[in-house]
Amino acid sequence: MKTWQIFSKLKIIIIIIIASHLCNTNALSANKYEPVIRLAIEGRFDVIEQEVQNEKWAGTPQGDLALALIEKEGNEAFDLFERLLERKDASSDIKTVALFHLYGYYVLVSDYSLQLKTLEKLYENKVLTGKLFKSELPDLDALEAFIAEKKNDSLLSESSSATAWSKHISIPVSTSGPYSVQIGAFIERKRAENLVEDSKWTGDPVVLVPLKRGKKTLYGVWVGHFPDKDHADEYGRARFGDQPGLYKVVKRQ
Repeated sequence: MKTWQIFSKLKIIIIIIIASHLCNTNALSANKYEPVIRLAIEGRFDVIEQEVQNEKWAGTPQGDLALALIEKEGNEAFDLFERLLERKDASSDIKTVALFHLYGYYVLVSDYSLQLKTLEKLYENKVLTGKLFKSELPDLDALEAFIAEKKNDSLLSESSSATAWSKHISIPVSTSGPYSVQIGAFIERKRAENLVEDSKWTGDPVVLVPLKRGKKTLYGVWVGHFPDKDHADEYGRARFGDQPGLYKVVKRQ
């Protein structure tokens, strides 16, 4: 056998070994995460829901993450993700998934400061964060520069901010009508009060409403008065987009 033939065969063998190693490495990389995280990465939320019904991870951080991932009420999911960050027995990967979803919420409500803080934490686990984004990670430096520019922008004054908001939200908010848009519902009254204060600059009427849920009380934040559900829903979609769970049309008693 000629020398070039030997090297050619060796090259093929080496390629096969490398390919096999890469496949094994990728499999190990995927398997190192808790089952609920693997399912979330794969988008198999139907399986997660089934496992929750079977009480597979009940009482564990995995179980709490699973509950948050399948929760259809956005504000309830937000609370679940936040509470996960406080669990000392939750792994850093589980907290990364929670942070990822909280980051998405902050993007939707245009809270740039919390976007930056959350993104900085996500960068501490770049491998998993990359799998969750399924694309290139947001640029930290660009976000910092954008926030710095916003702080110097005259549109951040209260009067001009209301004007800027009215250009973005062209749906009129009347002062009478049986329907409102709920933009938040919290277990802690303080968080609801903070959201009310943060929303006042829009110029729209915003109120805190205690909501009885069995033996517990939630504190809802309602915006505006609308003549019917369609007008209220139009406002909600204009403010939050078509993302489910970030707002809810409610009827005043």
